[in-house]
Amino acid sequence: MEDNKKQPPLWIANAVVFASLFAVVCAYFSWQIHLVKNSFRFHANQHADVVSKIVSLNATATIEAEKSIENILKNLLENTARFVAYLDMVEPFTTEELTAFTRESGLAGISLRSIQTPENWLPHDFRLGSKLSGDFIECSPQNNNSYLKHLNNQNLYLLVWSEPDYPGCILIGINDGKIKTITESISLNRVIKAISTVKGIKNIDVKNTNIGKAQDSSKSQDIQISVEVEESQLTKSIQQLTIDFYLFSFFLIMAGIILSFVLHRYQTNVLNRVKEFERELAKERENATLGKSAAAIAHEIRNPLNSLSMGLQRLEIEKGCASDVHIKLVRQMSDAVKRANRSVTGLLNYARPRIPKIKPFILEDLLFDILNLYQKRCTAQKIDVTLDIQYHGEIKSDPELMEQVIENIIKNSVEAQIDGGFLDIAINIKSKSDKELNSYKYPVTLSFKNGNCPIEPENTHKIFEPYFTTRPEGTGLGMAIVRNIVKTLNGEISIKITELREISITIELPYTAYQQEK
Repeated sequence: MEDNKKQPPLWIANAVVFASLFAVVCAYFSWQIHLVKNSFRFHANQHADVVSKIVSLNATATIEAEKSIENILKNLLENTARFVAYLDMVEPFTTEELTAFTRESGLAGISLRSIQTPENWLPHDFRLGSKLSGDFIECSPQNNNSYLKHLNNQNLYLLVWSEPDYPGCILIGINDGKIKTITESISLNRVIKAISTVKGIKNIDVKNTNIGKAQDSSKSQDIQISVEVEESQLTKSIQQLTIDFYLFSFFLIMAGIILSFVLHRYQTNVLNRVKEFERELAKERENATLGKSAAAIAHEIRNPLNSLSMGLQRLEIEKGCASDVHIKLVRQMSDAVKRANRSVTGLLNYARPRIPKIKPFILEDLLFDILNLYQKRCTAQKIDVTLDIQYHGEIKSDPELMEQVIENIIKNSVEAQIDGGFLDIAINIKSKSDKELNSYKYPVTLSFKNGNCPIEPENTHKIFEPYFTTRPEGTGLGMAIVRNIVKTLNGEISIKITELREISITIELPYTAYQQEK
């Protein structure tokens, strides 16, 4: 038992195990979150790298395509300018002829020599030798000074052409509408817009590029691409992991609490059973010791007591020569011998084992027979006896032992109420059906209740202890014997004392004989 006391309770060990398991779960959850974040970053970087490469390739392709379109347009306009110069050298153009040629060629306008058709098709501040989009436009017939400019504000492509064989410069313009449609269809913005619709791509930002604006096609373009990836998938994964963690933690904590509670109850019950077993074992040892003592007393004391009793009886019979003082002394000695003999008999009754003789009898009749013995005394002491008999049938038990139990309880009740009181006796049964009665462990109940109990409520548990008594002449073995008899009959006995000093004794008995024969 000392080893059991030193060991920690099972529920504490269980709680420690579940706490450790919960710590492992928390660490595993944190590790999983870390892995998810790293995996998401890795895949996001890969996706962003792929997208940036796609955008970069498309940007390069767009720039090259725009350069190619401008080169083709420049060659076309240069051929047109040569053709116009050739016709003008064969026969100079009139304004009407140049206007008709411009309209038929689908050009925005032509300027040569002093002719400009249609009128004012060039910007009003544009003159040869002036600034155009930040550059000086120079026309030198001695040099093949031919280049193409895109006037974005006027939606116009302008070719400045000159050759040594032609005196002067020719300016040819063409609207950029159709060309802009082509460039927009292959532009980087369109590619970015298309890629931005892909799931997981939040935003694509391209910086330091002038694609689509007025530019010098000879200059290289520096492109800086930034790709933003949606984190919704990461958020959903973390949220799902968090929900799973909370659910698992909840069930883990509940399982730990329930299992700890069950283990606590189980260990408490086991310890209580061990304590009860130790108490029963101690009582058995005590009974064994009392049995040995009773045997020794019966051998060493009872025989001399019988001799003393017979001698005192003879002296009492032959009292002719004795004085009244001697006669009184003999009677006192005889009473002392009887009390000593009763103590020895009670000790033997408490210590020796009993083998019940089971047979059917009517408990009600047995109760009435005992009450008849105490009727005159109850009347003399003004004790009101009340009976509540709910069961009038037979039970299978030992009638002699039950008689000893009932008589002892009634005797104690009568002796406790010398100045009057009450005694309530009841016989109850839990069911009138034999089948149902067999399903109960203790279907028959015999109860006693009386007042003027001399025992304090806090000392109730001492009533069944041997030698506990409140009367100087009592042996303190009566209720201990009653308890042993009830246990022998496979019954249960309980006592309750109220603050008003009313004591209730309840005896629960089995119904059939086989329960006593277990």
